[in-house]
Amino acid sequence: MFSRGWSNSRCCENGLNEIELTLYLVKLKKLSEVLKRKGKYFKVIIPPSKEEVYSERLPSKYSVENPTNDYHLYTSGLKQANIEHWDLLDFYKSIMDTSTYPVYSKTSVHWTNYGAQFTVLKLLDDMNAFFDKRLVSLAVKKINVSKFKNGDGDHELTLNLFSRIDTADFGYHFYDWKEPEKDLFKPKVLTIGDSYYWAMKGCYMLPFVYNDDSKYLFYYNTSYPTGKGHSQPVKT
Repeated sequence: MFSRGWSNSRCCENGLNEIELTLYLVKLKKLSEVLKRKGKYFKVIIPPSKEEVYSERLPSKYSVENPTNDYHLYTSGLKQANIEHWDLLDFYKSIMDTSTYPVYSKTSVHWTNYGAQFTVLKLLDDMNAFFDKRLVSLAVKKINVSKFKNGDGDHELTLNLFSRIDTADFGYHFYDWKEPEKDLFKPKVLTIGDSYYWAMKGCYMLPFVYNDDSKYLFYYNTSYPTGKGHSQPVKT
């Protein structure tokens, strides 16, 4: 199952206005420079959509990629502005053939919980290096295997089916952590993102690394704590 809207944005329709995007990148560049001067960690992360990772399986109508689609406009703009970012498309394409469990479900919108862990570990390694190896280090302790749970089949769960479409075995990982030899530092982290971050948050290990005051702003609308707790509108 693919998203018609995201498939459309890959081949045929642009949602980004180039002038507005240019202004946005100027602001983003200034923000990154201010944070760098203050010794803060800053990173723009672009997770790959299912439509990009499995582009060869899209219907023929959507198979041609527009070289000036939103994805290319945004990534080329980030490069030209020299803004620190990760475009994870090639990274995920490289692990698709060797991953033990599904990185994307047949019937989900996003990457799986297992798929998101690759970005979680990559991010925390990078942050740990930035903060002079003072963060808690995480490693995968074990992986439980089961049929998909919760968001790993979110399209399928809404269909009220008699039987499953995606019958693959899914991996659900548990982490072990080790405190640093130096003074432990738990950074206060502000994450602004879309629904791809839910699987990263759903690893339930970020509270061991992040400060309790860390926040996740979902589309600028709702603020969620990193660990347990209630959400609230960003405006409050």
